[in-house]
Amino acid sequence: MEEMEEVKEIKNKAKKRLVNFDFFRVCVIDGSDEAEKLYDLVELLNHLNNLEPNEKIIYYQGERARMNTITMHQDKPYGLFQFNLCRLREDGPGITSIISSELSNIRLEENEYIAEDINILYDDELHVLMVQRNMHSLSPSGLEAYFQSYVDKLDPNNNYTISLQLIPDIDSTAKAKGKEIYRKLTLRVASNKVNQITEDSVGDAFRNLQGLEGHTVEITITAKSQKNAKLKSKEIKNIIEMVEQDQDTYLKAEVSGKDSDTTPVEKFDLVRGKYRVKRFYQVPAKHHLRSASVLEDITPLYMNNIRNEIMKNLELNLQHNK
Repeated sequence: MEEMEEVKEIKNKAKKRLVNFDFFRVCVIDGSDEAEKLYDLVELLNHLNNLEPNEKIIYYQGERARMNTITMHQDKPYGLFQFNLCRLREDGPGITSIISSELSNIRLEENEYIAEDINILYDDELHVLMVQRNMHSLSPSGLEAYFQSYVDKLDPNNNYTISLQLIPDIDSTAKAKGKEIYRKLTLRVASNKVNQITEDSVGDAFRNLQGLEGHTVEITITAKSQKNAKLKSKEIKNIIEMVEQDQDTYLKAEVSGKDSDTTPVEKFDLVRGKYRVKRFYQVPAKHHLRSASVLEDITPLYMNNIRNEIMKNLELNLQHNK
C-alpha cells in the first residue's frame, strides 16, 4: 500500500525542466557573388501557413520534420511571429514499469511518431530567430535545411543558401568575471601560438607541453569533486582578463562559474560566446512541455527585455568587426 502511495505521489509531482534558447540572424549567401545578406522569412512563413499539414513536411536525415503552427503575434511596430516546428521521430524510446525490469516498445500506429518539437519567435525587423533547443529535435543546420527546402520551392531558380548566424554575447567575458565561484577552466592554443602567451604560470604550463609537438595544446583545470569546492577566484579572473586582451591566441577558452553555492553553474565561452537565455518550466510527470506554455512565457520576455539585449549585441558586434 505504501509503495502504491509513493508511486502516486511521484506521478503527481511536477518536474522542473531547464530549457535553453539560442538566437540567430537569418541570412542568405547569394551564389551569384557569394555575398552574405539578411533574409526576411515573412513571405516563406505566409506561404507555409497556406499549406496543408502534409505539405509542410520535409525529409531530413532519414526522418520527417514539419511546421505545426505559425501565428503572427503582432505586426507593429515590428512583426513578431510565433511558430512550432516538430521532428517526427521513428525511433521510440523503450518503456518499463516500477514492478518489472523488462523493457518494451511504445506501440505506435502506422501514422504515429514520437514528437520532438521546438518553439521559435521570429522578429522580422531584426531578422532574428529565438530558438528553443531540444537535443532530439531539429538542430540549427536542420532549421537551415527546412527553410532552404521552401525557399527552393518558392523560387526553384534562386541562388540563395540559407545561413543562420549565431548571435554572439558581447558581454560573455564580463559576465564570467562577475562570478564569485569558479569550477572549471579550459584553454586550448595552437602550438605555433604558445610563445605568444604571457610569461606566467599559464604560459609556462603551455610551453612545458609544447615539446610534445602536438598540433594544439589544451589544459583543463577542475575543482575538487566536493560540493562546495572551487578554484582560486582571483587567479581565474586574471586569466579571464588575459584571454580578453588576446582572444586571437586561443582556439578555445571556457570557464564555468556561479554566483553562490546555491545557484546553478553557468559556462562562458570567452572566445566565441553565444547569446543564450535559460528558462525553467514546471512540467507534470509523464507529460510533455506544452508549446503554449513556452510561447506565453518567451513572447513578452522577448518584447520587454531580450530584444533590447539583442540589439545591443548586434550593434557592439558590428563595431567590433569594423
